Amino acid sequence: MDCTFKTGDKKFNFRVGAVITDGKRLLMTADSHADWYLVTGGRVKFGETAEAAIIREIREELGVNAEIDRLYSIEERFFRIDDTVYHELEFLFLIKPFDVSLIDYEAIRCDGDCRLVWLDVDKKPDKPVYPRHVFEAVTNPSAEVKFMVENEL
Repeated sequence: MDCTFKTGDKKFNFRVGAVITDGKRLLMTADSHADWYLVTGGRVKFGETAEAAIIREIREELGVNAEIDRLYSIEERFFRIDDTVYHELEFLFLIKPFDVSLIDYEAIRCDGDCRLVWLDVDKKPDKPVYPRHVFEAVTNPSAEVKFMVENEL
C-alpha cells in the first residue's frame, strides 16, 4: 500500500525521486496528460524505507538495478491539479552513474501515457520540471542535504 491518502479534495503523497544523469543530460519522465517533466520515482510503500523505494522505482520504471550515491534534498510541496490540492513530501536521491544503455525504455509505467526523455542540463526545458531544483543537483550540487518548501497554492 502506497503512503498516500485522500480526504475530500485533498491528497497527501510521500514520494521519492531520482537524479539520473550522464553528466550532460538528465533523465526525466514526460506524461502526455501533464504539461511538465518529473524525475523518475514514485510513491513510498507503507513500511518501506525511502532508499528501498527509489531503488524499487528505478528497477520498475527503467528495468535496471541502480545504486544510491546520496540523499540530495527533501522538499515539501503544495500544489493543485484540477480540483485536488496536494501536499507532497519528496526525498530526492542522487544516483551513482551506471550504463544508461541498459535502460529499458519500454518498461516505464504510470497512470497516463508516459515516456522517458533526456533533457540537456545547459538548455532551458520546453516545460516546467519537478522538482524545480533538479538541474542544480547536476550542474552545481550542494554538499549538504537541502530542505525546501514549494508552495504553488
